[in-house]
Amino acid sequence: MKDDATPLKYADPEIVKGQIAVLLPPMNPAEQRLSLSVYRRLGRGDAPTKRDLVQETGLSEEIVRAFLESWPAPTEIDETGRITGFRGLTLRPTDHLLDISGRSLFTWCAWDLLFLPGILVPHERAAGQTRCPVTNRKIRVTLRAFTVESVHPETALATFPLPSPDRHIREGFCCQTYFLASDNAAREWKNDHPYASFLSLSKACEIGRELNQGLAWGPVGQDRSSP
Repeated sequence: MKDDATPLKYADPEIVKGQIAVLLPPMNPAEQRLSLSVYRRLGRGDAPTKRDLVQETGLSEEIVRAFLESWPAPTEIDETGRITGFRGLTLRPTDHLLDISGRSLFTWCAWDLLFLPGILVPHERAAGQTRCPVTNRKIRVTLRAFTVESVHPETALATFPLPSPDRHIREGFCCQTYFLASDNAAREWKNDHPYASFLSLSKACEIGRELNQGLAWGPVGQDRSSP
């Protein structure tokens, strides 16, 4: 790849956040509690059933079923009825590996690696690993409490597509959201993805924190509005 001295133009984080927010309908307290319950179970490597979630959250079966079926991206459910993937976190292998407390989990896209640790283990260190789609170079990141502690290579950055609410979120957004190894890789990526936006991993992590602030760690068996 030939070096290019032209400075890469980074996007306004607020604009990117607004574009992503269109894909993420706001959740009420019951839906936040349910989401946190699913995340916790998957984070432990456990694939819950809808009945497990009903018992754990105290919500009705109708509320649990409706929420899991209505979100823009379908919840992953295996042949036995167990939930194996939800809102970016999955037990099924992908190109994006998340290591939490020695457990290997996976995510739908590279961006998920940045904010999911803050939901799952806000007081622990987590590690993410993925590959640059341009150079095939491995990219590693360590995080704690919605904060990027280290990135290797240090030149890595995040790229986001222009989301469309009319397209399936995994096909139209997740499958086009990556970490790139360098500005030069980003320039090459932009040749085939003219509407792509670029951000530092720290800024991308901040967006993830802000869009998921309703999922702060707390008791599952009570409303988020409760003291």
